[in-house]
Amino acid sequence: MAEELDDAVRLDCPVRTVSQHRTGVHVDFDGDQLAAQRVIVAIPPTLAGRLRYEPALPGSRDGAGVWTQYGAALAEPCGRIHWAGAETSDVWNGYMDGAVRSGHRAAAEVLAQLGRAARPLDYVDEDWVADEWAQGGYAAHMAPGVMTAYGDIIREPFGRIHWAGTETATESMGYFEGALQSGVRAAHEVIRAGG
Repeated sequence: MAEELDDAVRLDCPVRTVSQHRTGVHVDFDGDQLAAQRVIVAIPPTLAGRLRYEPALPGSRDGAGVWTQYGAALAEPCGRIHWAGAETSDVWNGYMDGAVRSGHRAAAEVLAQLGRAARPLDYVDEDWVADEWAQGGYAAHMAPGVMTAYGDIIREPFGRIHWAGTETATESMGYFEGALQSGVRAAHEVIRAGG
């Protein structure tokens, strides 16, 4: 798919500023600028909050929770384990609050939850909070009640800026299907707006 787009896809060009004016949008990235009638921002809220917007966005779009991903290899299958939304038999994979971060404290918490019956052989985790381009995970973790209270707000266009990404999905939030659904929705918004 990317090959069909040819030079329209630019890699290693992190966006720094999105500026709106009466007739369009300018997107500034390291060493260059693109102009368009409208723009779709399709990155997690934590990363979108690091961009500079002119004029500034109303209110805060930041503050979505972050997480750490972990995995543990078990000595033998021990039936189906249910914990923190994960289900497994011999490889344990899940997520925890990013405040725990990675390392010994995270490992101790996960292994304590697994208990002696699981007999873990190894443990690994990834501190996505420390990753410059993830800032907490491939999708934002929303606290209970956030989506019901603010779900419409994170999808609402701001002038010529439209929002996509799995966090803005109305179905399958946090999954590829949600990201795809939100991209289609944002594209339809742009088309309806005449841009």
